[in-house]
Amino acid sequence: MGSWKFSQLVVALNTWYNMVMKKPIDILTKDFVTQAVQEGKRSREIARETGLNDRTIRWYFRKYNLQVPKWNIHKVWNKDKKAVDDIRIKVAIEAAHEARRGNGSWNKGLKLPPLKKETKAKISKSLKGKYVGIKSSNWKGEKASYSRKHKWLSAEYNKEGICAHCKIQKPTEWANISQKYLRNRKDYIELCRQCHVKYDMSKGIRFGRKPS
Repeated sequence: MGSWKFSQLVVALNTWYNMVMKKPIDILTKDFVTQAVQEGKRSREIARETGLNDRTIRWYFRKYNLQVPKWNIHKVWNKDKKAVDDIRIKVAIEAAHEARRGNGSWNKGLKLPPLKKETKAKISKSLKGKYVGIKSSNWKGEKASYSRKHKWLSAEYNKEGICAHCKIQKPTEWANISQKYLRNRKDYIELCRQCHVKYDMSKGIRFGRKPS
């Protein structure tokens, strides 16, 4: 007991009295808590006096709509400060630089082991067709560009190789019918290059350009 300070002894006696002689929860009336806050007591001090948990005291602060004192709010001492503002920050930065000096990144030069062929085959099989076409996050539907719709046609439909106008078997191209470039197979026909040029000129557009 000789090593105890008088203030510690008083707090201990108050805590024992409140825990044994009183019901701690009954002590925390609005008047009691309000008076304690006005006296400048922190939640931890009230908790020691009542023998309750610090969180319990803070819960009563909220219950009674008491403004939490500023000294109860944890503040970061070096917030918005630079090395020129505080010598401690400067020392910490210099120590960190010194520790890193001459030491490269921990993963420098390290490479992942190559995947086995079986693993690559499994990954490829699981992803095949999963994000293609309408399932893709980049799918734009009718808002896709002129070239993208032609690529979609070539990917989705095979050409017969017969021109729809001259009926001759030769290399063909996709020609649009409605000039709206819909994402619909029925809106396109197969034409050879010569017939395609004539067809576009008859529509009043330049070959290979989407009409304005």
